[in-house]
Amino acid sequence: MERNKIKRCPICGSESIEHIVGDHISKIRGVAHNVPQTVCHNCGEVFLGPDSLEVIRSYEHQAKQA
Repeated sequence: MERNKIKRCPICGSESIEHIVGDHISKIRGVAHNVPQTVCHNCGEVFLGPDSLEVIRSYEHQAKQA
């Protein structure tokens, strides 16, 4: 399922969700990336999609080049 088509949180069922571009901190590396994401305002779950992962990979590639 595409992230921007989510209308109801699959975790808690709430319709209080928002599609944003904002900082997401990687749990693996602890680095913040400004990526598209969907946030549930009820349970706090954050959903990333393929578009978000492309941005993260781009940032990581740039970091390796530096």
